[in-house]
Amino acid sequence: MKVFPIYQTTGTKAAYFHKTRGLYDAQNAIRDLSNFGFPEGTTAYFAVDFDASEGEIARNVIPYFTSVSNSFAKYQQGKYSVGVYGPRLVCQKVLDAGYAENCFVSDMSSGYGSNILQPLPAKWAYDQIQTVTLGAGEGKIEIDRDRMSGLAHPVLFDPGTLPEMTEEEIKMNQEADVLRLLDCLRIPLGSVSFGIEFNREIQILESPNLDIYFSASLEASVNPDANFQVGVTNGEMDDSAFALAWESFTGTVDTGEMKDFIPNFESLAVEMEDGRMEFTFVPHAGEKKFELDVKLIIYAEERAHWDSDFAITMKYVFKYDGPGPEEIAEDLWEEVVNACTFYQVPAEVKEKELIVAAVILALAFAPQMVPGLQEAGVAFAAIALVVRKALNWLNSKDDTIA
Repeated sequence: MKVFPIYQTTGTKAAYFHKTRGLYDAQNAIRDLSNFGFPEGTTAYFAVDFDASEGEIARNVIPYFTSVSNSFAKYQQGKYSVGVYGPRLVCQKVLDAGYAENCFVSDMSSGYGSNILQPLPAKWAYDQIQTVTLGAGEGKIEIDRDRMSGLAHPVLFDPGTLPEMTEEEIKMNQEADVLRLLDCLRIPLGSVSFGIEFNREIQILESPNLDIYFSASLEASVNPDANFQVGVTNGEMDDSAFALAWESFTGTVDTGEMKDFIPNFESLAVEMEDGRMEFTFVPHAGEKKFELDVKLIIYAEERAHWDSDFAITMKYVFKYDGPGPEEIAEDLWEEVVNACTFYQVPAEVKEKELIVAAVILALAFAPQMVPGLQEAGVAFAAIALVVRKALNWLNSKDDTIA
């Protein structure tokens, strides 16, 4: 039998695609190609199965394929090659960037803007042109009818059996899961030089204004003291109020260049698949410190390399004794107030919005907190005061947030 492999887990939304996911998918694909016995010269087609805009291609898809291409070059010395499956525009952009040998075009998605009026890429190998139905009743199935060009090279394939993962492979996959989640939280992955050791807190950043601690646990209990929590189902947040708050603040809070460091909760939900996010604000009485705990509980039911639910906790300890943060804090607080009132939302949403504002404003600066950056320290001290004001308002339950 001659076949060609497609690699796809979901890949149906932009948030799925980023550089860390590309590294993880490439490693899995290389392992599976080898274990299933695919011969040298096989092209694996990585799927982009949604109507991607040019902006989404540039921001998400290209960084993803950069990692895929680099990983194939590094880990398997040219035995296999990278292809791209997707709409015409996606295929062309990835080919132009030099990250794929050829493409499998999803022309059946005729209503996609990334297909309409787009020319068929010159390096097309396969083209999906029709869906046909075979059989009847319970035996009825739909299959795609494809055409292929001279660039198509399906391979003779004798299906093998994928062996059980070794303990080392299980650990590698678990660490990859954690790194993808940290990437969505905008933690610089270069600062994470540890292996997973459950039930042990590890400090991954120490600076004059911020300490960050990480821990992973197989005890995934719900925190009854959490100020805010939201469920995640099938890669999407359950709480529509949270989604409304998120859209409101990301659109109205001006963090300038820091926007690149705002946590991506949409991507985080995709990576979690199913689970729960919890946010807890912890004041340190009598100290110029303030703590924000972000706990991610990930359900293990659909994860082959986890035997039980697990939790990841990031603890941010803000130290706001830097010089002159009050004036900056007042300006930032005004942004919070403006954002809360910019959209006409039900009153019960405002508490959630304010918590989200505190989370965004606090975490947006977290990756920048390194020793020696005095201006960043002042700004961060102001952020800590903003979060403290948010907590005071929550505790007071006052209708006035100014």
